Amino acid sequence: MRERHRRDIVLKTDPVTREKYWSNEVVTVYKPDEGDRVNAVLDILKGVTTAEEVRKKFDIATVNSVYTW
Repeated sequence: MRERHRRDIVLKTDPVTREKYWSNEVVTVYKPDEGDRVNAVLDILKGVTTAEEVRKKFDIATVNSVYTW
């Protein structure tokens, strides 16, 4: 899995006042390579995991993206 860093806006909560605020931070984004995709699809086809679980694991926006693999 490839790793990349980018600047993004993140919603944070102040632990003392419990106020929520937006903060600019550097976040790590993971992009699955071809081997990760093939293994994920095989797990779905074997019934080991669901497409929704794969979507959450790889932090993908929609489950339709998993089905295009």
